[in-house]
Amino acid sequence: MKRACIAILVATVAVVALSVSCDLFSDGTVYFYTMAPDMVPNTSTYRLHHRSDGWIIKMTLGEVDDEGFNTAAEAQSCVDKTTFTLTIDGQPIEPAGDKGVEQHTDTRWHVAESYHVTLGRGEHELFGTTTIEAGEFYRENTVFLTIY
Repeated sequence: MKRACIAILVATVAVVALSVSCDLFSDGTVYFYTMAPDMVPNTSTYRLHHRSDGWIIKMTLGEVDDEGFNTAAEAQSCVDKTTFTLTIDGQPIEPAGDKGVEQHTDTRWHVAESYHVTLGRGEHELFGTTTIEAGEFYRENTVFLTIY
């Protein structure tokens, strides 16, 4: 009986850890700067589960320190000044809609633009940039992405 309880407990912990740590239960959205969290070094590796309907990759910008804007109006004031680019395996990806603002779970606001990509299993190179006009801010990152 004791072994059965321990086995059930271990299985429960494993299932919870798996669901928290992987993208199997994702809604299909991943944030580029979650995959590329650092400005230096500006390369990173990331893994995503294959999805036949693809992924939405969101490029976002908070304030230049990337903490997020306090209000939607502050973020909105930067929409026209902010440019995102995303390439995958050297091919430019077009945005999947209009650039706008969105509130993140931390209650802060960000400029955001979405890109829809369908990627086959294997290795891919993502290159993303964020620019604020007049040279106020520039960031580039490369993500070596494995789709499994």
